[in-house]
Amino acid sequence: MLAKNRESTMSTISEADLKELKTLIETQTKELDKKIDVKFDKVSETLNDLRVEIAALKTEVAGNNKRLDNIDFIMRTIFVGVVTAIILGVYKFLFSLFPNT
Repeated sequence: MLAKNRESTMSTISEADLKELKTLIETQTKELDKKIDVKFDKVSETLNDLRVEIAALKTEVAGNNKRLDNIDFIMRTIFVGVVTAIILGVYKFLFSLFPNT
């Protein structure tokens, strides 16, 4: 008797029911595709924003490197000037101690 009930429920599924089920599955698949597309678009926008920020950071780092190079050059120039002044001062001091005879 149980087997007959199963057969009768299996035979009651009509072609219209299958079409309705197919339509439902297609609708859910389309909705899922739309959600995935929205997520991909958001990820793509975020990725583009990150690329722009990275490019800006690279530009800023390059500018900082140029400034550091300029400061390094200035510091070397000042150091050479100070050392030269000290050497000349010591030279003048030493030769002023020995009068010309």
